[in-house]
Amino acid sequence: MKNRIVFYDGACGLCSRSVLFLLRNEKDDSLRFCALQSETAHEFFIENNLTIQSLDTIMYWDGSRFFFKSTAVLRLIPFLKMRFVWLKIAWIFPRFIRDFVYEIIAKNRKRFFKNTCALPTEAQKNRFIC
Repeated sequence: MKNRIVFYDGACGLCSRSVLFLLRNEKDDSLRFCALQSETAHEFFIENNLTIQSLDTIMYWDGSRFFFKSTAVLRLIPFLKMRFVWLKIAWIFPRFIRDFVYEIIAKNRKRFFKNTCALPTEAQKNRFIC
């Protein structure tokens, strides 16, 4: 797949809300989305000799390589509308600090967000590859 793909935990309320945020605020339609639990994700990882190490992280495939955790999130900022460009300031923090904060949020995400699956609109359904 040459698409830019955001892999996410399909059973996580925060992850589902994050996907909806991206769909609503993306400046164009270049991102695709796939739940880590899906057969499509499983096949994709096998084809690329990778393993899904954890469902508690976001993974971003840019068409040639993977990014994980906070780096994946920051790599998605350029796809957002201009009003979110200020988020790039997070790059000034070293990855170990960004990932530490990310892991705290990931560890507690199910406590703070219901495990609901956000359903895409009819227009958004073609953005999901699984």
